[in-house]
Amino acid sequence: PRARGSCTVTAQRTVDPPVVTRCSNAVVTLRLSASCPPDAVSGADVAIIIATSASMYQEKRMESAKAAARRFLSGLDLRHHRASVVTFSATARVRQPLTDDAKALDDIVGALEPDQGESGTNIADALAVGMQHLTTDGRPGALPVVVLLTDGAPTRPYVPDPATAALAQAERARARRAYVLTIGLGRTIDSLLMENIASSKADFFYSPNTVDLDRIYAVILRVVQSI
Repeated sequence: PRARGSCTVTAQRTVDPPVVTRCSNAVVTLRLSASCPPDAVSGADVAIIIATSASMYQEKRMESAKAAARRFLSGLDLRHHRASVVTFSATARVRQPLTDDAKALDDIVGALEPDQGESGTNIADALAVGMQHLTTDGRPGALPVVVLLTDGAPTRPYVPDPATAALAQAERARARRAYVLTIGLGRTIDSLLMENIASSKADFFYSPNTVDLDRIYAVILRVVQSI
């Protein structure tokens, strides 16, 4: 049943050629279009997830990641979108709940520092904490978006193994209709794992060094702004 704010989707199917003989080929094209009322679009609720493990001290990764994330957030249209900040190493925590306050977001990202008391990279917990926050505090009509940056392969939790745990949490995020984008920073990234965590292969971005981070966040910004 249609609810308030629902979009009407229509489909048109074409076959070329319209008549085929046995063992010949045809191309079937399905075109979808949608008509949406003004109240159907609520923008995105974005969780910016950044690794703060001790390895982020290397090659000025932390400073570059912070600068790129701040530029991303400064370009986000907070009239339609909201953003939160989550950090993780051995465990994850919400550093800034969802907000449309540009200064609060800029201040919290600018103050981030690598964790010295914890060791480890717990991508599973990062996804779980980020998605829990988006689910609990997100707007009902907004698209949940996760942008996860890490500079290493997962090392936590120990049971099940770290990669399996990360993939399971990514699957749960997608089941909650979240759009997941991943950024792998550095040359020790498990690219295949990061591709499988993301919503699609095209939603994984590899940055062997910090130089590419600005470009990557700019691409992600265009994607989010189009929602």
